[in-house]
Amino acid sequence: MCGIAGIIDPDSQARTTILDQVLSLISHRGEPECQKEIANFKELPLAMGTNRLAITSQRSQPQPIHSPSGKFSLVFNGEVFNYGIIADELCVRCTDDSPPSDTSVLAYALDRWGVLETTERLDWEGAYICADHEDNSVFLCRDHLGIKPLYYSESGERVVFGSEIKSLAGCTNESIAQVPPGSIVKFDTNSDGSFSASQTKAWWSIDTFREQWRKKPESEICVADHCFELLRNAVHSRVPKGKCALLLSGGVDSTLVATLAREVSSNLTAYVLHRPGSPDLPFARELCRKFDLSLVEVPAFTKEEISTRVTETVRILEAWEWHVVNHAVPMLPLVERIRSDGHKIVLSGEGADELFCGYENSVDETEVADILAMRITRLAGLHRTNCQRLDRMFMAATIESRVPFLDRKLVEFATGLGPEWLFRDGANKWIIRRFVERLVGPHFAWRKKLSLAKGVGYRYDRSGVFSEPTSAKIIPEIWSRANRFPIENQFIFEFLAAGYGGAEFLASRSN
Repeated sequence: MCGIAGIIDPDSQARTTILDQVLSLISHRGEPECQKEIANFKELPLAMGTNRLAITSQRSQPQPIHSPSGKFSLVFNGEVFNYGIIADELCVRCTDDSPPSDTSVLAYALDRWGVLETTERLDWEGAYICADHEDNSVFLCRDHLGIKPLYYSESGERVVFGSEIKSLAGCTNESIAQVPPGSIVKFDTNSDGSFSASQTKAWWSIDTFREQWRKKPESEICVADHCFELLRNAVHSRVPKGKCALLLSGGVDSTLVATLAREVSSNLTAYVLHRPGSPDLPFARELCRKFDLSLVEVPAFTKEEISTRVTETVRILEAWEWHVVNHAVPMLPLVERIRSDGHKIVLSGEGADELFCGYENSVDETEVADILAMRITRLAGLHRTNCQRLDRMFMAATIESRVPFLDRKLVEFATGLGPEWLFRDGANKWIIRRFVERLVGPHFAWRKKLSLAKGVGYRYDRSGVFSEPTSAKIIPEIWSRANRFPIENQFIFEFLAAGYGGAEFLASRSN
């Protein structure tokens, strides 16, 4: 994963200066040896670059990468998990001196298929900026659910792109837009260095699946086996060759990810966050004993310690909503320990509750359509809630988070599962619980769902893990009308104080 950035501007010197500034603001997204890898193009009014976290590639393979024909140049953030399959299809050969990275294979694919078809073929969590030197166009591309971020800001003769809001807020006073999940934003440039207004094209949309759930059950064995194999493949493909951290609560989602990851790697370390009386800790210990997994038990903050880290967390997180911040601040000691142990990659069970309706404990026949519609709405909002939380909190420590439950093939199949696969025997996420029962046993499979904070051992008052704000914060109406809880006034105040007010698309609350 990387921090990527770019700028369209007729002034070549301005491009270099501003791009340097943008990348400086997201230096945490790359390793110290791979900072500010920049190309400033002569034939296009474009510069782009990266702060790179080398995972599938060597540190000696800098970006931007150019396609073999020279038609395309690109910078990439994230991972392409099927890049080996694409390399075989395109006959991209490995050499001992320079094995192909996922980004270099992506460059080959762009030559063969172009931007749209290439993006549709990727099994990935990522975003990339691509220059077409023949058509004088620049493309901003984002994965299906917006698991990895990409933003841009248009101003007069200039448009700036970057991986985080803070990278743009620090160099522009203009409004900041997001590249929508599953979309490609295109800018055409002109001979005088100007650019035409952005054009947005969706290459994938979760709304396509809003009404497509299966209303009549198919063969249980066939459906369950196919779903399980999709999940198994999603986990296996995200386990790196080197060491890997696992977020483990002992709940059904993280238990399933840990168990499947253990099938392909013994170089795994599980991390559990806990306080005295934590419901998660005994389950995490038992699972790790059962599968001979190393377990690191990370003491959580006290509520007093949490109150001192709110401003820092909101600035890292680029979010103000209670349910996002509430689960982000407690993550800090977990993130810090995983970083101190030298990990680059962490696997998470995030997304399972949204995909398999884990927030509802039961379902009435009259509620089915509404619950399944809400599933789509929640998935559509993950790019600004749980996915954003994982990305920002871990990338602040230069760690890449991966989310197998949000694999595109799995999402497309699972959104076709009707209520009989989700609610049965008095339990939610029924099909996932059956997988856990098969692999680990009923003790884990039928455990009641707990939020991250409750599983750690926090006891909620009206403000979650926080104390009520001591004084009211004065914030603009465009922001204040969206909040639901008194504590959110404080979070919005911190959000705006960080300079993020240009991201007005965040001024309405998520579902």
